[in-house]
Amino acid sequence: MSPKLQSTFAKEQIIRALAAGRAAGLSEAAQSQRAENLSRRAIARRDWDPASLPAWLTEQVFTEQIQPRLSKLRPADMRDALGVTRYFARSIQRGDARAHPRHWVKLAELVGYLPGR
Repeated sequence: MSPKLQSTFAKEQIIRALAAGRAAGLSEAAQSQRAENLSRRAIARRDWDPASLPAWLTEQVFTEQIQPRLSKLRPADMRDALGVTRYFARSIQRGDARAHPRHWVKLAELVGYLPGR
């Protein structure tokens, strides 16, 4: 097969794959799963008690001591520990997104920062 035919064939495969992925993302099952995840996270935020944070774990401690150490973690480990997507874990790690305070204790544990224990 000539390089030009290979290139055209590859482009066609990519276009078909994109269309299939788009259709899968818009499926009823995918939309239902997104709705369930949104609901679960909203309930977790609503039911979280700020008083459950240890006294030593302030916003300043998180920002200065924990956030910088997140770069050493694997996003997959953060994802598994927090129950978030790998994309969101990576955003937290880069500092593009802020972890909800209900996740701070778990993140402190992951980076080994536990002065109160």
